[in-house]
Amino acid sequence: MRQIRSKHPPGTVGYIQANRPRFQGFFDSLEKMVVPGGTALERASNYNAAHNRNELIEGIEGEWIFFLDDDHVWEEDALLRLLDREVDIVTALYCRRYAPFAPTVFKEIGKLYTWQGLSEESGLLEIAACGAGALLVRRKVLEKMARPWFRVGGGGDEINEDINFCIAAREVGFKVHVDLDVQVAHLPDEALLIPMRQPNDAFNIVAKIREAQVWLLQEQERKKLVHLA
Repeated sequence: MRQIRSKHPPGTVGYIQANRPRFQGFFDSLEKMVVPGGTALERASNYNAAHNRNELIEGIEGEWIFFLDDDHVWEEDALLRLLDREVDIVTALYCRRYAPFAPTVFKEIGKLYTWQGLSEESGLLEIAACGAGALLVRRKVLEKMARPWFRVGGGGDEINEDINFCIAAREVGFKVHVDLDVQVAHLPDEALLIPMRQPNDAFNIVAKIREAQVWLLQEQERKKLVHLA
């Protein structure tokens, strides 16, 4: 991480990983990321994502925590742009790492946004819930919530630790947002999945597979959208 003078107070960047590192691209992004001076870096490594996230919160320093998973890459100023929004909870936009590569933001609990639906929105959008793979949370949120902050169970297949966190935060009066202008790429085993807004405002998923970039979704091929160079 590159520490700089900033109008934002320092905080904590906390990432979780499986028992061993999976993707070099993640660490390349982490090395280049620009953060406010005094920001701490913490790691939690365990098979249980909820346990990892709670452990990171226990060690929080500063006024916020930026949760990261070790299968993402991002632009170096992504954190600063999220901090600029000055909201309590905000995620960058990224897609799920398996087909059909839906956005990881919920219009309501149990109902994900579609890419078409997000194409009708812009900037900062209030949402019901989101994944925690690139999630910025202010300390005051955590201080008001009951422990454990992240937990699993209840409510069906879509209610995992990150959705439960969003539900609990909203119950104590906080709003959850996605910043559609800050996009993070997801790293499956052989591809880099990138949500990108095109000139017509449509969001499209691009995969970089073995150095070639192609559109993933069939409807994109039907529209004959221009491929990236």
